[in-house]
Parts: sequence; structure tokens; C-alpha cells
Amino acid sequence: MGNKGAAISFLRIAEDGGLKPNTTIYSMIIDRLCKDGMVDDGVNFLVEMNSKGIRANVVTYNSLIDSLCKHGKWKEATGMLREMVDSGISPDVCTTTVLVSALCKQGMIKKAEELLEGMITRGVDPDIVTYSALMKGYCLQGLMDEAMRLFNAMVDRGIHPDNYCYNTMIKGYFKNMKLDEAMHLFREMPLRGLKCDIVTFNIIVQGLVQIGRYTVAQEILNEMQAARQIPDPKTCGLLLDGLCQSGHIDEAMFLFHMMEKRGLRLDIVKYNVLVAAYFKNRTLDNARDLFTVLPSKGSCPDDRTSLA
Repeated sequence: MGNKGAAISFLRIAEDGGLKPNTTIYSMIIDRLCKDGMVDDGVNFLVEMNSKGIRANVVTYNSLIDSLCKHGKWKEATGMLREMVDSGISPDVCTTTVLVSALCKQGMIKKAEELLEGMITRGVDPDIVTYSALMKGYCLQGLMDEAMRLFNAMVDRGIHPDNYCYNTMIKGYFKNMKLDEAMHLFREMPLRGLKCDIVTFNIIVQGLVQIGRYTVAQEILNEMQAARQIPDPKTCGLLLDGLCQSGHIDEAMFLFHMMEKRGLRLDIVKYNVLVAAYFKNRTLDNARDLFTVLPSKGSCPDDRTSLA
């Protein structure tokens, strides 16, 4: 059943064999079509179901709504929701989450929250995934007060925020240059029994580097290693560049050697950053020494290395 033809064949063979297709069979076919990217064919099968008096269920509609949203057809998806409700089928938390996420991606945050509130009124309890999607939408638009309001509303409903929720909020605060709020949430995580993971640390370090707080970023990197979390090359590269740009050459070299020790990938870009910093600080011997070891490290100097 990997394509439209196989799905139709399955259905027709079942009919020819005297097996009357039911909701489960149609829902399986529609789901397969949707997963294969043929949502229009899935909608046609829903029409066929209705014409034969076979009642669709929430699973049938969820497959179609999810696929419509993934194809950017959020208007058709909301229309499908109305059809679903008009047919007396109650949306569930999956329906809500898919639509909320789709509307947020379109920048329609208020409409997404209205949908969420409507679902709550109908007795559908949103879960952490639903709230996370809406919080992320507010964060992307820089509406951090609204995002925090949702965060608190989620907690008030007895839903405990997870790492993804915290990471979303912390990243949003950094993006909007709100360091204190970001660091407060970072320090709050252990108090809620959450262990900061590699994603959390990377967000913190990258955020601090982007606002020029290199020393604090170095401290967080040290915490990260103490917690046995290995930073990724991108994070270290950003910090390395920041330390060099701000004249903290010794700290940059210490970080550089740590990256070597950890086996993190050191490409020519990172070598160029250090060589340029040494030239800028007129420590030419160090720049020359670093330049000469490049071949033994598996890196070839490029134009920028030579011009540094």
C-alpha cells in the first residue's frame, strides 16, 4: 500500500471478495495516502466513504488534517475541522495540536490560541505538545510576555514543563535580548527536577556569545563539562570567535585545546579565527606556529589563513 494504485487495489479486492469496507479499512487507506503525500486522493476517499454511508471517525479526520497542514493547506484543514464537528465527531488533542502548530507556522498566533480555547471549551484537554507549539509561535514573534503567560497557564493546569518547553522559552528570551529572564529559567530547571541537556547548554552558550557575554559563556561551558555534557563544534566555534574578537586570546586557546582533546572537529575556519587573533595582538610567533601545524592536523591553509 505504498501508493495510490496499491491502496485502491486493496480496497477493490476486498469489495470483490465480499468484504464490506468499513471505517477502519478506509481510515487505513486514507492514512497511507496522506503519508505518501497524496492528501487530495485521501479527501476523495473520504467523499467516497460518505457516499456509501460509512461514517468517518476522529482517526480518519486527523490523518487528513495533519497532511493538509503539512502541505501548507491550513484553510482546508480548518474547513475539515468544521466538517468534522458538524458531523458530530469530537476533535481530540491530536487534532488541536496539529492545527495550532500549523497556524503558528503561518504567524496566526491569536487564531491558534482562539482554536485552543475553543477546544478547551469543548472539553478537549491540551497537552504539553499543544502548549509548546503555541509558546514557540509567540517566541518567534518576540511576544515573550504572551509566551510566559501560556507557560504559567500550562503549569496551572497541572502540566509540568519539560526540557523542550524550557529550551523554547530560553531561546526566545535570548533572541529578544532578555538575558536575566533566560538565565532565571535556566537556573530554575534543576529546581523542577529537570537535567539541562546538550540542547539547553548550547542555547545558553550561543545566546551569551551573541550578546557579547563571552566570560559568562565560558563559565557555562565549564558547567557543561562538569555535567558531562559535550558541547558541539558549532557552539565552541561561536565562543572561540567571540573570545578572539574580544581579545581573550588565552581563554580562546584554552578552549581550542579543549576542543582538540574532546575530539571535536576543528576545520580551517576555526584555525583562521585563532591565527587572525594572534596577528591582531601582534603575537606573530604564535600565529606562525599555529600556521605550520595545519597540515599535520589535516587542515589546509586557505586564502583567509594567508591573509590573516
